[in-house]
Amino acid sequence: MCASVKYNIRGPALIPRMKTKHRIYYITLFSIVLLGLIATGMFQFWPHSIESSNDWNVEKRSIRDVPVVRLPADSPTPDYNTALDVPRDRALLAGGGFSTWTYRQGYDVSIPVYSPLSAEVDLPEKGPGPRQYFLLSSQVGLHPEYREDLEALQVKHGESVLVLDKCTNLSEGVLSVRKRCHKHQVFDYPQVLQEATFCVVLRGARLGQAVLSDVLQAGCVPVVIADSYILPFSEVLDWKRASVVVPEEKMSDVYSILQSIPQRQIEEMQRQARWFWEAYFQSIKAIALATLQIINDRIYPYAAISYEEWNDPPTVSRVHRHSPHLRPSREPLPGHH
Repeated sequence: MCASVKYNIRGPALIPRMKTKHRIYYITLFSIVLLGLIATGMFQFWPHSIESSNDWNVEKRSIRDVPVVRLPADSPTPDYNTALDVPRDRALLAGGGFSTWTYRQGYDVSIPVYSPLSAEVDLPEKGPGPRQYFLLSSQVGLHPEYREDLEALQVKHGESVLVLDKCTNLSEGVLSVRKRCHKHQVFDYPQVLQEATFCVVLRGARLGQAVLSDVLQAGCVPVVIADSYILPFSEVLDWKRASVVVPEEKMSDVYSILQSIPQRQIEEMQRQARWFWEAYFQSIKAIALATLQIINDRIYPYAAISYEEWNDPPTVSRVHRHSPHLRPSREPLPGHH
């Protein structure tokens, strides 16, 4: 039976009558979606009545309170906002660039920065094992100091390290986002990531980078060099099983650090990296379901998904594979019977 909806002269209520705990649940989910959109710059919200008051339950309304959803037409990458510009108070925030300074442990949810290439490029899974390049960097627009450190590694270790950059000699009509270059050699991106054992994920203008998703999809072990970065879904995912985190000050030592990892462990990390992408990164739906599952587990801790269910790849055949967050819940979501 559907919950009754209260009508008044303003129209239907935004939230139907329901139990208090269920109202809190839906308000929480709405807050996550709203603030997440604001944080990515895809949702512009300039409520003058809120700006002038610390109380979010303001009754004043005007045309300037109307939210505007802005989807950039010229680029799939949002124009990231560095601040919410509204008080978040008790609202949960799901964001793709949390640092240890902004993340509220057990309250906010760190989510991936979605890579549009996930929907555009089909990368068949490549089996674990040694690959052509031991270490690869594919990011463009890096800080000059980072690029100098990477190029120094390339000079020292030769062909086992490949440092790519933006192509400047492409023919007209070729999508630069799908190409990377080293000197005059052109590589297909993200396909080239499958040719490396380890792939560097450096901080850029923002801590969260879409390249992390591309690297996981390729089954390349991400080497995260971004101090204070909160990895996506770190509340439930054991990133030690799928990545290597190196302090920025140790960047010049990254090659020797990676060489100390046993080959068997590297192969396990390659499998785990691909599994994380399949289960939690490959689509907006996968990201949203994982986020909602984390919140649901907080509300119903006695029915929460276990560490093993979040982190262990299924042993069943790939045809019958299901992500942990798609398993039947032992506690139905509010409003479902």
